[in-house]
Amino acid sequence: MMILTKLMKVFLDVLNKTLKQYIPTKVVTIRPNDKPFMNNAIPLKIRKRNRAHKRAKNTNSPDHWLLFRKVRNEVITLIKEAKSNFKDKLEQQINIKNLPPNKWWKIAKTITNFDHKNVITSPLLFENCVYTHPLDKANILNTYFASISKLNNVPDLPYFAARSNNELQNFIVSEQEVKDQLLILNCSKPSGPDNISSAVLKNITPSITSHLTKCFNLSQKLKSP
Repeated sequence: MMILTKLMKVFLDVLNKTLKQYIPTKVVTIRPNDKPFMNNAIPLKIRKRNRAHKRAKNTNSPDHWLLFRKVRNEVITLIKEAKSNFKDKLEQQINIKNLPPNKWWKIAKTITNFDHKNVITSPLLFENCVYTHPLDKANILNTYFASISKLNNVPDLPYFAARSNNELQNFIVSEQEVKDQLLILNCSKPSGPDNISSAVLKNITPSITSHLTKCFNLSQKLKSP
């Protein structure tokens, strides 16, 4: 098994080195609390507006107040344009054919401003007590369905006669099978622990199929009895 581990390590090292060398990357700043329509220009303009407001309050100068109002109006205009562009982009995306259902619902909820976190579910009456907490209601429903699904008399499993005396001892993975699986990878899924995205694996399928096939077959040969 050490051989397989070393082979995979060499493969991942070479792959990561090649990706860093030939695929351009950029550093992005993720602001989880920002609105989805926010862009880089809006926070810069907001900071400029805040500085102008602070200076206008300190000096109480008409010119400074005029500058503050000008920058404030620019912020409002930027936000309106960003909201409009973001909504237009979502409306274009939702009309794409073969759009995955989960992505379609995500876009639809964003357009309609529907937030399931704000939805209050109905209370549950059980044994003359009213339950409102989701965990309590889930436990009550689980207990109820588990109680009605128990069978008093479990029938015996039917007898299935063996149709062949042959046993499949070894599994041989072909390159075509590996290639087919790589080509149907869902690029919208997040990457695994190796941090290599599905889109990358899908696009370099011809180059890695042979090596991965050898690793899979070696894994079968070295498996524990």
